[in-house]
Amino acid sequence: MDGEGARWTMESNEPDGPGVSQAMRRRASVAGLVGGVIEYYDFNAYAFLAVVIAPQFFPADNSTASLLATLAVFGAGYLAKPLGGAFFGRLGDRRGRKDAMLLTVLMMGVATALMGLLPVYETAGLLSPALLVIVRLAQGFAAGGEVMGAATYLGEMAEDNRRGRMISRGSLGIGIGAALAPLVVGVVTLLVGADAMSAWGWRMPFLAAIPLFMCSLVLRMRLEDSAEFTVLVNSDRRQKTLVWRIFTEFRRPLLQSFVLATAAGIPPYFVIVYMNIYLSESLGVERQAVYWLSAFVLLFALPGYTLGGWAADRFGVARSVAGALLACGLIVYPAMLLMGVGGNIAVMALMYLVIAALSNVVTATIQPVLVNLFPTAVRYSGTSLGWNFAAVLVAGATPPLATLLSRATGSPAAAALLVVAAAVLGLAVLLTVRSHHTHHSEPVPGLDPGRTLDGRAK
Repeated sequence: MDGEGARWTMESNEPDGPGVSQAMRRRASVAGLVGGVIEYYDFNAYAFLAVVIAPQFFPADNSTASLLATLAVFGAGYLAKPLGGAFFGRLGDRRGRKDAMLLTVLMMGVATALMGLLPVYETAGLLSPALLVIVRLAQGFAAGGEVMGAATYLGEMAEDNRRGRMISRGSLGIGIGAALAPLVVGVVTLLVGADAMSAWGWRMPFLAAIPLFMCSLVLRMRLEDSAEFTVLVNSDRRQKTLVWRIFTEFRRPLLQSFVLATAAGIPPYFVIVYMNIYLSESLGVERQAVYWLSAFVLLFALPGYTLGGWAADRFGVARSVAGALLACGLIVYPAMLLMGVGGNIAVMALMYLVIAALSNVVTATIQPVLVNLFPTAVRYSGTSLGWNFAAVLVAGATPPLATLLSRATGSPAAAALLVVAAAVLGLAVLLTVRSHHTHHSEPVPGLDPGRTLDGRAK
């Protein structure tokens, strides 16, 4: 792929794109960002409150059993994500991106508000954990339609030379939400105290999301569907049976999107889950300090999303993904080793920040590739299915595999080899995507016939 072809740029007599105003693009950008914040603040707040709410929803006479049950409910949210991806993908490809994105944030907001109002085990008995499971499944179902739904919509709304930056706004919102969750939980705990937090304070982080949810709902109600989807509707080329078509007619791009999403998903879970274990158990950092350090790092690593989007526009997505994966694969292991030298908390924080920022760059550069693997008619469905099946695998496998690597080698830093493996896997699949486009003159099955891998008009 030549240098010019590796960019997002596209010659057009209408540089702003047909039927899309700059005001609508700005509105879409803000709506994508705020929606990502609410979806992933709500989804992740549960994780940081798991220890506190465990005895509230399960019999408290066995603290270990109640905590395990609470974590199992957390995992159930991930199992619901592919179902949400299939449902919202079909809705987005049939009824419109706007309707699907509106419903995802509505469902997540209502579920999270209900989470803060649920009766506890002491007053409702078995009804309490049953309601908790239902609400958590609803959160996972809604989250399954958000990430790639927003990426699809933002990519279709963007100018061709700013598509990477536009898509990265949704990723940035997700990152802000993920960072905001531990921050809010920590602040509420400081304000009300540990005892009050266990009694009733745990409800506050969930209820605090309601104003943000209302803001996101209003923003998304004011959106319009993209010009690409509108053309599809006017030409009556929408697909009636989407999900099975993805598995039968788009197997190759679905597999590519699944593997690329896996490569992009392992570094964030490594950062969020394993790094906390590494800092507290291997490096001896006090657990409360780890929470605050993690919140600090996640917040200051957020510009990585914007950097990744800018790089995709400036250098092309193929080169940007390759560079991000290479940097992540080469730097993460030495950074982990440096964290363990001398017990210096400043060095730990800096290396932690470098790894987290690179993880965000990888996510921001890979998402535009996933969006352009599928034609407009099945794009929401295809990208959502690939992304969410990968999320289930990554969420379940990353923490135990990282721990296994550290135990097997006797070196806690060796867990970083999992991120190295993810980078190698992503690079290998990226090569198949590029060669599949470059070496075939016929339209690539699954690749939008109107665009190249980099979103460029053919």
